[in-house]
Amino acid sequence: MFKKKSFLGIKILVLFLAMILWIQMTPVNVSAEDYRFSIPENFVIYAIDSDGKASVSYEFTIENQGRGVDYIDIALPNNQFDLTNVTASIDGNPVPSRYISRTDYQETGIPYGITIDNTRNPIPKGKRADIYVEAMQIGKTLYYVEDNSKEEDYISFNFQPNYFSPDFTRGNTDLTVRLVLPTGMTENDPVYFPPQNWDGASEPETWFNDNGNVVYEWHSTQANSRSEYIFGAMFPKRILTSQDQISDPKSYSSSPSSSGGNNFFDTILSIAVCVVPISIVFLSFFAIIKKAKNMKGLAGSYLPPAIKAEGQGIKRGLTAVEAAVLLEEKMDKIISMIIFSLSKKGAIAVTSQNPLVIKVENPLPEKLYEYESGFIEAMNESEDKNKKAKMTKTITDLILSVTEKMKGYSLDETKAYYRSIIEKAWQQVQDADSPELKGEKLDEIFGWAILDENVEGKTKDIFGDGPVYVPTWWWRMGPVYHPTTGPVSSAPASGPTNVPSTSTSRSTPTLPGSEFARSITDSVRNFGVGTVGSIKGFTNQVTGKTNPISAPSGSSSRSSWSGRGGGGHSCACACACAGCACAGGGGGR
Repeated sequence: MFKKKSFLGIKILVLFLAMILWIQMTPVNVSAEDYRFSIPENFVIYAIDSDGKASVSYEFTIENQGRGVDYIDIALPNNQFDLTNVTASIDGNPVPSRYISRTDYQETGIPYGITIDNTRNPIPKGKRADIYVEAMQIGKTLYYVEDNSKEEDYISFNFQPNYFSPDFTRGNTDLTVRLVLPTGMTENDPVYFPPQNWDGASEPETWFNDNGNVVYEWHSTQANSRSEYIFGAMFPKRILTSQDQISDPKSYSSSPSSSGGNNFFDTILSIAVCVVPISIVFLSFFAIIKKAKNMKGLAGSYLPPAIKAEGQGIKRGLTAVEAAVLLEEKMDKIISMIIFSLSKKGAIAVTSQNPLVIKVENPLPEKLYEYESGFIEAMNESEDKNKKAKMTKTITDLILSVTEKMKGYSLDETKAYYRSIIEKAWQQVQDADSPELKGEKLDEIFGWAILDENVEGKTKDIFGDGPVYVPTWWWRMGPVYHPTTGPVSSAPASGPTNVPSTSTSRSTPTLPGSEFARSITDSVRNFGVGTVGSIKGFTNQVTGKTNPISAPSGSSSRSSWSGRGGGGHSCACACACAGCACAGGGGGR
């Protein structure tokens, strides 16, 4: 009797000390309420290497409405990874390796993972940024299936995409989750698990990629970055080249659910691993990675490697759209430039930007470029799936066409040449003597002007708050403007000229410089998303055809591995089959 009371007293004392520790570990100098953001797009992909090792990559967009984002923490399933296999970028700018470190559990609450130090350039309030992180060759993430109705041995995994605290996030997320399995299977071998808590169809889109990997993909525009979604699959053990990375599910004990609930100290451990991280999280990206993950992200170029072959001289005569491909502009800008070009030629009028709806003129202007005709054909498709497939083909053919034209020419010299054209185009606008003449010149070189990386800033610098005489075809960009009596140019945008312009009395609408600048960037963003949905996902699809760089251990192409992710916190593990054991992470700064 005495012993029982003493043990109860010890329990109460330990619990009390744990609560004190919890309170002490909670930062007081920063308020969680200071952080507010949304995740408009999230593309998550996990794949399994043939050797059983896993890789994970996150690629997502964050729109910050709160305090600056100065650290990004990514939880990983365990410490079986090397920092040399971790890469990251913010807005396309590679993060130096010295700013990537393993998470400090005492500071972040994440037992396994990596921290990106972004204190040099925090994401400010009111801005958005594209985050990319890739961790490859993670070991010990697969588990045997114990209760298996199949005639052979299977291994399985569950995957829970990152999620954020609802205290931080707002709005819906266009979320795609893709699982890529090893090669060597028929369509009847693998089995996917119906997703849990999923705000979309339970049945995935399924296909074999070019390397023979089975791919499962779920997509929903009604998802969010706060919910705990769980996906998973199992496949035959025989397809792996090594069994070293498979674990017995009984050996897994880092999840609170693995405890039988009778061990008080296990409960204390679960508080330390689960509750404390939830308490101290501010803005962290905690990847809750169930056992199996392997994927490779689109950190590289969509340009085929052949275009980088050594050559001599400059390839002249490319259109502004082709130059955009050569300069590796983002897909939303390339799509927008095609729309601008078709509108300027009088071929289409936009009736809705997002989703994109166009009115095609009849008859069409003559001598449209193949990518322009392909764009119209894709937009004429009534089903989204067919529309996206044709749009993918159109952009893929455009990239391959530019690659063919560049044969024998110097890539670096040609890029420098077209960058100089962009600078000269803006200089012509700058040198015009009046707002009317500036507007005419802008109309003339518009296709090249928007190729500038800082088109919004350049427009503001040149026009200030003064009036901008917008191009005569600008009304075709949406229902904001109405047709004017001015003629619509049908000249192809093959390069700026120095032909003198004269003032006319045309009735052209005007906008303040800052508003017109903002309308350009808004149109680019709306046109891209309105045409293909997830820009990252579309880019991945195209890259898989134009630059299918092989992944390690015979895994899938980059297009099948790229992913974007956010962060989250969780400790519980709900497996979809008896063989699933879960590895998770959590906590945050």
